[in-house]
Amino acid sequence: EKAPGKTARKVLQGDPETYRSAMGALAEVEMDVLLGVDASGAARPVPLHANPDFHDGQVLIDPDSRTVTLLDFGQAVPLSNSERDYGIELLEILGRAADAESAARRLNERAPQGAEAIRPEELSSLLERGEPMDAFVRLLGLMEQKGNPVPLGTVHWVLAVNRQRALGAKIGKPVERALKGLVLTRHLGGSLKAYNHLRLA
Repeated sequence: EKAPGKTARKVLQGDPETYRSAMGALAEVEMDVLLGVDASGAARPVPLHANPDFHDGQVLIDPDSRTVTLLDFGQAVPLSNSERDYGIELLEILGRAADAESAARRLNERAPQGAEAIRPEELSSLLERGEPMDAFVRLLGLMEQKGNPVPLGTVHWVLAVNRQRALGAKIGKPVERALKGLVLTRHLGGSLKAYNHLRLA
């Protein structure tokens, strides 16, 4: 059955206010999902999914019926709490909130038996080059090479967060402050549940 409306990108051309309203509401729901908050609104994170392909080309908006439809979950994968936690840890590393020595130690602690250890100098060199997502791709390659691949759910979670960054900039609701708060909470030893409490208050 065909969903009603036009793609959000087309709506943006003729009605930017409706675009920002609809995409802003969807972005909030998507951020809840990424942080493990389901329809109950409880702060304790639960396993959900990660969709790395959420963008305004995958959304239909019908202003007449006030209907918004999100399309194409083909790249979405189930996400466990531990995979989400790993993703948050990678955000901290990519944002250089942790020094190379402690970051390498934490990554190596997750490695399966027989994996080759990542050296701090390797990690430092990798993180110093380019944008965070470029560094993320190189980090994935390095960890695969070392026999310590990142779980697919974690990879898709990090990519989905990056989609949120791009959409937030486009609709005038940047998410950088929220992500920095998340990373800082975890860096200081706080839980995702504690962060969600603060975010949802």
